[in-house]
Amino acid sequence: MLIASNAEEIVRKELPLMHSWYHVASSSELKNGQIITKKLCNTEVVIYRTKAGDIRAIDPYCPHLGAHLGHGGRIVGESIECPFHGWQFDVAGKCTTIPYSEFPAPKRGCLKHKHVREFMGLIMVWFHPEGKGPSFGLDFDNELLDGNWSKSTLNSYIFDGYIQELVENIIDVGHFPKIHKYDKLPTITECSVNGHILTAGVHTIANRLKFFEIDTELRAQFSGCGLSCAVVTVANRWRLLVVAGSTPQETGKLKSTFTIRYERSKNPLSNLVGRFLMAFFEDDFLNGNPPER
Repeated sequence: MLIASNAEEIVRKELPLMHSWYHVASSSELKNGQIITKKLCNTEVVIYRTKAGDIRAIDPYCPHLGAHLGHGGRIVGESIECPFHGWQFDVAGKCTTIPYSEFPAPKRGCLKHKHVREFMGLIMVWFHPEGKGPSFGLDFDNELLDGNWSKSTLNSYIFDGYIQELVENIIDVGHFPKIHKYDKLPTITECSVNGHILTAGVHTIANRLKFFEIDTELRAQFSGCGLSCAVVTVANRWRLLVVAGSTPQETGKLKSTFTIRYERSKNPLSNLVGRFLMAFFEDDFLNGNPPER
């Protein structure tokens, strides 16, 4: 957020980290038996799947002597094993095996788990600056999610900013002409806040193709700050589903990942148009910036 202190000086205010569900990884990144480490709100989180497919998110350090479980740790059946002394922890975080000892681990020797969920191919982890548990879920209107959706694209990019600004961007229609190269200023058709849900509607004329205009209606919802779903209706016929997850990796730096799906039809030509529109809006959102690979 920009705050003008006088006519000649503009300072950028550091905004606080917000409690919310945040996207830390994509489901496709984490196969059964794998462990990955991701950044979340100035720290790291280790995410793993057991051999049976259960997903867990934990603080990265072993409670024994602090070894990083994301560097050399491994999955043994339904447990994660520390790379330093081979201690094994079950899905509840309890130490079940110390390979060189018959004595049970002390009760304090448990992993610290974080709340984790998967949603539409995105792995979401709950963050609260005071360590409190979830106060809301991943809630969206059914009309946004219901549909015969195709497989999705997946793009991520990292940029400077704050999560609050990303939420505000959905109704900041003034940036469309400069950033998205639309000649006509969009109009806001809906804007409401109900608890942790922000709902917005925007009508746009997408004319980047130059030789014709695309009448577009967008209805979007944010659930907290880290996850949004939007249905884009083109020419009152074709529908796209955009699911975006964002994460404050550290103060003032964001990672945003968005997926796009088109609604499949029995008409092959309609599906061809749907795939074209999916690629068109994917390029529109990226705005010429190459995605992170």
